Amino acid sequence: MVRWLHMGEYCYNTTFHISIGMSPFHSLYGYDALKFFDVMFGDSKAPWSKDWIQESQDILRSLKDNMRTTKNKQKIYANWGCTERQFEVGDLVYLRFQPYKQSTLKQKGAEKVKPRFYGPYRVTRRVGEVAYELELPPGS
Repeated sequence: MVRWLHMGEYCYNTTFHISIGMSPFHSLYGYDALKFFDVMFGDSKAPWSKDWIQESQDILRSLKDNMRTTKNKQKIYANWGCTERQFEVGDLVYLRFQPYKQSTLKQKGAEKVKPRFYGPYRVTRRVGEVAYELELPPGS
């Protein structure tokens, strides 16, 4: 596996990242890295370079497949207990609070023994695909 580490680094650094809008290599150096394809069909003075490039491409393909498989597995585990729910205006729903962060409806006392769900509260309107406006008590 250590033998493939440089390929993993190459794959990560030359892949487009949504968060920065470019590859890390491009953000650091200001231009895109050479692709194996460019080097493979260029004029090379080292006769073994094409073999190395082919082996590196095989490793890179294997790494991408492994990353895709792992991403799919992580998605399955992340969504394991999730169910899609939709509410209509007038439905009664419970509101879940994040412990130690939100305290407008909580009573005094030990945080860890307080309830995490409050309600039921009436849905007054749908704000987004998964966001709703609730009829909460005054002052909250």
